[in-house]
Amino acid sequence: MTAAGQPIGIAVVLSHDATRCLVGIRDAGAPLAGMLEFPGGRCLPDESPRETAFRECFEETGIPVEPLWQIEQRSHDYDHGRVELHFWLCQPRDDVEPSPSEPFAWHPVNELDATQFPEANTDLISRLVAAGSLEELTTGDQTESTHDS
Repeated sequence: MTAAGQPIGIAVVLSHDATRCLVGIRDAGAPLAGMLEFPGGRCLPDESPRETAFRECFEETGIPVEPLWQIEQRSHDYDHGRVELHFWLCQPRDDVEPSPSEPFAWHPVNELDATQFPEANTDLISRLVAAGSLEELTTGDQTESTHDS
């Protein structure tokens, strides 16, 4: 496998009170089928992971989001290839919690189970569940403007 992985932009979308997040189920024909996932996908040519996260979130859920911070970045080797995951903490643009398109739905953050997500998400899920507030999640992270690539 090569050192560089496929860049993936992922939107970790929290409700405005940070108690719920958008989670979907991976399609039957996709790698890691049946596992839970956050909205996201592969970067298009000349598209940053940040842009990808927002585009994919809207395409997959119908919900436009605002960036807060890049909460995590990691490389991971799966059987189907190496990926470079860029997790962006986001919130819906609207004040009202919108209804997402299936297979996505709002799930309580404190009920997320890392064993139901792809392995590369384990640390992030633990962080989300352990955080008591949005401020705890973002402590020590940089603002979104410093992570445009």
